[in-house]
Amino acid sequence: SLTVILTLVGYSGRLARRIRRLAGAADAALSPEGEIAFHMPGRKARDEIGGLARSFNTVLKNLHDYTEYLRTLKRTLVHELRTPLSRIFTSLENLEQEPASESQLRYLKRLRRGTEHLNNILNSMAEANQLERAIENTPKEAVHLKPVFENAVRAYRNAHTDHVFQWRCTVPFATILGSADLIIQMLDKLVNNAIDFSPPGSEIKVELSGTNEELCVSVSNQGPALPQTMRDKLFDSLVSIRGGNQKSEHLGLGLYIVDLIVKFHGGTRQADNLSDGSGVVFKIYLPV
Repeated sequence: SLTVILTLVGYSGRLARRIRRLAGAADAALSPEGEIAFHMPGRKARDEIGGLARSFNTVLKNLHDYTEYLRTLKRTLVHELRTPLSRIFTSLENLEQEPASESQLRYLKRLRRGTEHLNNILNSMAEANQLERAIENTPKEAVHLKPVFENAVRAYRNAHTDHVFQWRCTVPFATILGSADLIIQMLDKLVNNAIDFSPPGSEIKVELSGTNEELCVSVSNQGPALPQTMRDKLFDSLVSIRGGNQKSEHLGLGLYIVDLIVKFHGGTRQADNLSDGSGVVFKIYLPV
């Protein structure tokens, strides 16, 4: 009976180890970069655990294939829509040269605005696609954020005189491993977003703070508040929550690009309303 007990204990221990391995692989199937690993351990075994591993593997493989399809879909859409949009622009230009009544001119102006809006969406999608491909081949190096941000804020003050830019840094040294060009592009998107949704003459605050392990980049602006249930969705592609001003149309891709850059640097992002309800703050956390 002792032999039977020892055999059962050894068998149950082996099953427990296999289940733990399978559970660990399932937990780690989705990487922080969004990559899906579908090679589950023990999938070749012919027992119930092997069958469960094969089922996990099939589901994850299908999810991986669908994710890859979605990634290539944006590039395909941009490519396929360019030609018909160019034809529409050409036809519209020809129509605008023809004599037209006041009502026809009104419709032509609407058509012009619509086609330009669609063209802006395609340009933004193309920019996001190019960034996704560029990130894959971008080497990481030491980046000193303080001088990078100081120069950027100085440029924003010169370029956007209808807003007041406040710069504050509370850390003596702020060095990360990444790309200075991508960091500047990230900050540009956050600042452009702040400009779009803040009234002229208002303040836009850029702040760099943090600890020895993590830095925090925050960009805040006055303006409409964010809905409680939609804050995290702002970083998805083609999602826009706030109305914005009338200077430009908000396409919902700027913050998606921010999300790509943050993930490349191993950081996290957060959108929230200011405590006094006067506006919005975006915070980016980057490992030192």
